[in-house]
Amino acid sequence: VQIMSIRKIDEYYKIKSHIYWERNDSIRTMMYINVYTKKDQNGDYKLYNAFPINLKKYWNKETVGYIHFYFPKYHQFDKVKAIKQNNFITTTLPEIFGTKPDTVHYVFADTQKEMLEVTGIDFLVGGSGTEKPTGKASKSNNYVHCSGVGEYYPHELFHIFEQSKKYNYRHSWISEGIATFLGGSRGKPLAWHIKKANLYFKNHLEINLSEMINLRNKHIDEYTGFTYVLGGTIIQLIHEKGGWDLVKEFITNKGNNDEYYKGIEDVLGVPQKELNTYIRNELNRLSTK
Repeated sequence: VQIMSIRKIDEYYKIKSHIYWERNDSIRTMMYINVYTKKDQNGDYKLYNAFPINLKKYWNKETVGYIHFYFPKYHQFDKVKAIKQNNFITTTLPEIFGTKPDTVHYVFADTQKEMLEVTGIDFLVGGSGTEKPTGKASKSNNYVHCSGVGEYYPHELFHIFEQSKKYNYRHSWISEGIATFLGGSRGKPLAWHIKKANLYFKNHLEINLSEMINLRNKHIDEYTGFTYVLGGTIIQLIHEKGGWDLVKEFITNKGNNDEYYKGIEDVLGVPQKELNTYIRNELNRLSTK
């Protein structure tokens, strides 16, 4: 760590640091990051996380129901979307899963760069390329960080409330599948991703969707991941057949891949060896809706 500057800002000193590693006699930058310090009542200097300080100093805040929204000062707050977001955790999720509403801190901006800056990061290695919608939920403190999606992005709100005593989302394809079915992914609805996946698999007949979980952590492109679109499609097909009651039957205690495939066979009547043909046909059907 190399300290680049220390600047007085109100009651704090802002410390900008260069975090890097040395390899083969060269320096490789990891990030430029800011933290704050000030004296406590005993005259000792303490370090403070930049995130809550920056939120309070430089961003606006609006509260709608259970949700505290934090956003840059240039943004015109959309209360209609904010109410819709609050309704998702006070009405939609309780009606489906019996969850109880709780306070959520929803931090959002137009770009990921702004989201990094408010947390105190001026530069992060790998933060290149085209800006695209992003989202991340922290279940430990009910914080959601989003960029490019505005006041309404229920995908991440589902992740905050998904840990129910009645249901166990141990399998990522269930967790991300429901989140994408309910709230899309990368700011786009599931139907948008299904159309893209349908075209992709038509051009890639060598992919065996009977082993679709082998595609975990792989993507069609930077917007569409297989876990999200295929997991979401499975949830949609189950919901079409038997509504949320059948979905809840499917998702209970599915922790490993064998249980996941067996669950599909139990509720949809499609054994794993037939999934390649079945999923391709269903993607094609759903793409025409």
